[in-house]
Amino acid sequence: MTSSVLQTAIKAHDDFVVAHPEQFRLSVPLWRLLAKGKPVAPEELASTSHRPLPEIQAFLHASDVRIDQAGHIIGQGLAFQRECGGLGSSAGRGHGCLPYPGRHLQ
Repeated sequence: MTSSVLQTAIKAHDDFVVAHPEQFRLSVPLWRLLAKGKPVAPEELASTSHRPLPEIQAFLHASDVRIDQAGHIIGQGLAFQRECGGLGSSAGRGHGCLPYPGRHLQ
């Protein structure tokens, strides 16, 4: 039997997804592509999600994504950059760095 705390957490997650369907319509295909272990071109996300490229570009600018120097998506949400030492990193101790430099979309 599932605990009441876990049931509450699952319901809160489900409610959040239902309240933000547009965000998850593109996030889920992006997560699946990123799970393959390679940077994702915006065109590849557009093709996979069956959405036009301008919609993908708008999503990328409105989302917390990490983009590499070639313009490919390398992460979404909390991510660390190779330039360790700044906010959100391990202050230069070498922990939590991506293996390739990234930049945040502005």
